[in-house]
Parts: sequence; structure tokens; C-alpha cells
Amino acid sequence: MFTKKMFTVLAWEFIQKVKSKGFIFSMIFMPVVIIGFTLIPTYFADQEPERALNIAIADQTGFATDELSFKLETQFPLQNGRSPVNFVPLPYTTADSVLITGKHLIHKGIVDGFLVVDDEAIRQKQVRYFVKGAGNNRTFQNLERCINNVIIEHHAKQLNLSPLQIQSITQTINVKMILIGSEDTELIQKYLAGIILVMMLFFAIFNSGGSFMRGISEEKNNRVIEILISSISPRELMTGKILGLGCVGLTQIFVWGLLGALFGREALGFLTPFLLFCFAAYFVLGYLLFAGIFSIVGSVLSSEHDIQPVQAVLSMIGILPIALAILVLQNPDSVLVTILSYIPLLTPTLMILRLVISEPSLIQVIGTMIVLLLSLLFMLKLASKIFHVSLLMHGKRPTLNEVIRWARA
Repeated sequence: MFTKKMFTVLAWEFIQKVKSKGFIFSMIFMPVVIIGFTLIPTYFADQEPERALNIAIADQTGFATDELSFKLETQFPLQNGRSPVNFVPLPYTTADSVLITGKHLIHKGIVDGFLVVDDEAIRQKQVRYFVKGAGNNRTFQNLERCINNVIIEHHAKQLNLSPLQIQSITQTINVKMILIGSEDTELIQKYLAGIILVMMLFFAIFNSGGSFMRGISEEKNNRVIEILISSISPRELMTGKILGLGCVGLTQIFVWGLLGALFGREALGFLTPFLLFCFAAYFVLGYLLFAGIFSIVGSVLSSEHDIQPVQAVLSMIGILPIALAILVLQNPDSVLVTILSYIPLLTPTLMILRLVISEPSLIQVIGTMIVLLLSLLFMLKLASKIFHVSLLMHGKRPTLNEVIRWARA
């Protein structure tokens, strides 16, 4: 039963968290940081290079250099109209000697890369390209495409095929994956949106949850809580604190949703009212569940030195669904992913990803929410019990067996 005292604790906890600089920073800047880390590397990797690359080429075929230069300049010119690659021909003597020469030029910084197009490459359809660093992704893709076309055309000419026949055979077939019921939305767009939502949940939990855990530990050490317990029960106090943190989570959802509506309307256009409700429900329930776990840790441990290793372990558990995201992308409705979705600590993040990428049944959505809600109620009861006993054990570091005994009491 929700009491007036619980509401007082809830309001105090909410106001304290919302007024903090850390909350304001995470609420406004965290989405920007997450989106930046997700999209900026890809953006810069695909940008047009600022200058043409100097690439040494050992051409045993006698035709590859000229044809590559022509294709690169006509099909993928820079803004100044010139080719993105300047080839530096190397005389082809022996395979070992050209490798030594080419690598030497790279190490000295004379060229950016070294390309070997020999008879073996033509037969095996594999050309070796040596570089010191990854370089510009767009230039590499264009170079790879031109090399591929040159070699294919060479083989086709040996078979006396006409240019039209060559074009017909080598024309690329684009396969576009479309989700049923969402014909206008690309799968990769949904996947990235799901990853961003999961990362926001992760940072929201462990940013405010960590301070919540340390706050309980400090209040217990300062004996402030003992004064509060004289006028409020441990259950009311702990429930009020955790629900207050849940309201902080709801505030973050509201602000992030508002930012998404203002700046990412096209990218988040696939979010229906049902999906928004599910995201909010999983977010808040997962947020509160981890808050309950953090409150237990804060009740049991009394120093920052003891708390840090436990927080690191909890962080690894929280980030595990991001590592499992590839499984969800490959087969979101597989038996393994479905089973993992019913594990309470994994439920919020995995279900958010599954809802974005596929359409899990309504039974699974309701079932996972019920499991998450029951786990939360159990965690609230357990946190209150352990918190109450820990107040009587002030100054003593409990063992794991003692904590288990407190939970069973």
C-alpha cells in the first residue's frame, strides 16, 4: 500500500536527483554523445578524401594500371575532377623484390599504399593491397570495385564476350530487406535506433543508479537513516527511494522522447503508440529493478572501495544485451533469444531490440512484462528486508552467507 510517508520520500529523492548537475548533463548531452559515437565514425569513414592517394602499383599484366586510372577518374572523381588515386608504377621483376620495394615506399611515407596486380592475382581473382593504416573507406571501396570490374572484363574479353554481354553478366543485383508492415523503413535504421535506445537505458541506469547506491551507503554510515527510521518503516523508506528514482527515469524518457520528436522525427517515424508504451514500460521496470539491486548493494556495503567492484560486475551484466544484439539481429524470434528475454536482468534491453527489429507476439510482450514486474516486487521486498537488518549490523562487514541468511529471514 502506498502511504503518505512513501510519497514524501519519493518527492525528496526525485527533487534531489533532478537538481543535480549529473542528471542535467546525462539527460541533455548523453543522447548526443551516444548518437555521436554511433554515427560519427561511419560518417567520417565514408567522406570523400581531401586529397588523391598515391599508390604504388606493380602491374605484371600490362593493362591494369591504365584501365584502373581511367575508371577511377571517370566514375569516382574528386570535387576537382581528378582521379582519387595517383598510381606510381613499379617495374615488375620478381614477386619478392616488388614486395620489398613497395613496403619500403610505404614505411618511408612516399606512397599511401601498394597494389600488386600479377598473373597470380588474375588467376586467383585476389589482388593484394598493402597499407600502413585503414585509410579512407570510400576510396578503398571505389578502388576495390574498379579492380573487380577490370579483372572481370579481362576474363570476359578472353571469352569473346561483347561489352553488352559483359555488362549484363556483371550487373550488380541489389537486395533490399523490407520488414512486413514497415515497407518504408530500412532494417539497419531500426537496428541503430534500437541500439541507441538500449544504450540510453544502460547509461541512465548506471549513471543515476551508481550515485543512488553510494548515497544509501553514505546515509547508513552517517547514521542519518537511523533518525529517519524512528518515523518511517524501512519498507516505506526503501520503496519511496526506489520509486523516486523511477520517477527520475520517467523524466528522462519524457525529455529524450521530446528531443527525438524534435530532431529525429524521420529516423524514429516507425515508433507507434504501442511501441512507445512498451519502451516506456520496459525502461521504467528495468530501471526500478536495477535500482532495487543497487539499494541492496548500498545497504550491505559501507565503503566506496567495496562498492566499485560490485558496480563493475553489474555494469557488465547491463551491457551484455548490447553484446547479444547480433543474435537478435540475425534471428530475433529464435528459441535462445526468446528464453533470454525472460531473464529479468536482460528483459528490458532484449525486448526493446526485438520490438524494434521484429514483431514478437503479444503473449511474449505481456509475459515478459509480468516477469519483470514480479521480479521488481520481489526485489523491493528483498531490498527492504536486507536494508532493515543491515541497520542493526552497523560497523560490521557482512559475509555472503550472512546476506543470504538476512534474505531468508
